[in-house]
Amino acid sequence: LFGYVGGGCTIKDLTMDNTCRIEGGAYVAGFAGGSNGSGKVLLECLGYEGTVYGTAQNAAAIIGCNMSSKASYTIRNCYCTGDITGQRESGALTGYIGSDGIVQNCYTLSRVEGDDGTTYLYRGQGKDTNSYSIAGTQGKRITTDMSESGELCYLLNGSTTPEEPIWYQTLGEDSHPVLLRSHG
Repeated sequence: LFGYVGGGCTIKDLTMDNTCRIEGGAYVAGFAGGSNGSGKVLLECLGYEGTVYGTAQNAAAIIGCNMSSKASYTIRNCYCTGDITGQRESGALTGYIGSDGIVQNCYTLSRVEGDDGTTYLYRGQGKDTNSYSIAGTQGKRITTDMSESGELCYLLNGSTTPEEPIWYQTLGEDSHPVLLRSHG
């Protein structure tokens, strides 16, 4: 949606479904290719279910690359489920989050091609809390069965009250948690 974002930017409350396909060279992602400039960037309540195909580095579902680690990213309550393909330095949520990024309450079921095998959820020196991934060493490891059964939805909502859940899932219909209140 956005080529580059900068400090002060907030992108929130958007879901791109599985009919979406983003293609490009380097720094290609579902929501923002990269950042130019310093400052805080908040990416919140975003879902990317489509595919991302990059012919070079830093392909991802949410943000491609935090150029020179200048921006300070917080990625909160986001997910991706579609395939991510890049040539190198790619990740599920971000190709490069920078030196002080924060990932909170996120998950990925995406297959990533072009990652280094360990930094699957995001690349960079970020910190993650209550985040989940089907591969790599970041976040807690999950399976597709945990997603389909509602267990992942329960884990993601662990710190919210039942009256104010963030994640929803209609069991038997949704194969993974979503951010839509119209679901169970």
